Amino acid sequence: MLQQLKFLRFLICCGFLYISNVLQAQLHVDLSTGVGFTSTHFKEVKNHPDPLKIETGFYPNFFAGLRLGGDLGKKMEWRTEFQYAPRGMKYETNPGRTPDNYYRYHYICIQPEVARKFSRERLMLRAGLNAGKLLAVDGKGPGYEWTPLQADFIENLWNDYDFGAILGAEWKVFKGIFVRADLYWGLAAISEREITDANGADLGTYKERSRAISLAVGYRLLGRN
Repeated sequence: MLQQLKFLRFLICCGFLYISNVLQAQLHVDLSTGVGFTSTHFKEVKNHPDPLKIETGFYPNFFAGLRLGGDLGKKMEWRTEFQYAPRGMKYETNPGRTPDNYYRYHYICIQPEVARKFSRERLMLRAGLNAGKLLAVDGKGPGYEWTPLQADFIENLWNDYDFGAILGAEWKVFKGIFVRADLYWGLAAISEREITDANGADLGTYKERSRAISLAVGYRLLGRN
């Protein structure tokens, strides 16, 4: 009986070692951080004789993410990334109706995607979706410091969630180290604003959507490099 228990423990230990090796080979854990250049796109209202033109410029913000993934055969991988991703932009209305303002949106995001390996597995092309929950909004004018906006003001102007498509590429530089570039194309309206002129006349509703380009460096913490 004692020998049978020892043999059973031996089999269990071997099983754990095998599972551990399989997970090590098939599961990936990546950490990456970089800078994202974010702008927004406004859908202009055309039914007014003097429609308000809103221009937004790209604004840099740092982001960080932890990504879990695994193999889908020899050339494919699946990934799910959890990100902290501020998205900010420069906001101005023309012709000179208001001074330039800056806004920064703080999101916690989940990003499922698939990737295809090329060029001896050094290059990876990726595609997926990104969904973000708005945590806070900062704002500032020229020459001022960033100031958190009040919750009721945020609730009136911005939606709680952002959603869009993501395209990206990665290049393995050294063992475990890679660089990546992403293009985010927001599909959901992060804000819907009723615009009026100086006389109070309704200019229509302007829907704002995020656009972002990000550059990052990453490191594979676990898994096959």
